[in-house]
Amino acid sequence: MRPNTFFIIAVLAFVLLAPPAAAQAGADTVRLSLQEAVTRAMVISEEVQMARAQRSLAEAQIMQIRSFASRTSRNSSCTCA
Repeated sequence: MRPNTFFIIAVLAFVLLAPPAAAQAGADTVRLSLQEAVTRAMVISEEVQMARAQRSLAEAQIMQIRSFASRTSRNSSCTCA
């Protein structure tokens, strides 16, 4: 057998015996509806998580300011003339 013939047979065997790339990629593929994809993105996205954390921090700061304002308004007496 000539070297070129052996090479061609080896390539053909590899191509015919190798699993299709689509089948390999399909193992990691999950079918989702648009709503499911959006829900997953909202849960997983680092940007969304960061925005939620910033919102929680802002809400906590607002509560702290309101608490301070209500305490100081009750403790101060007006000496208006």
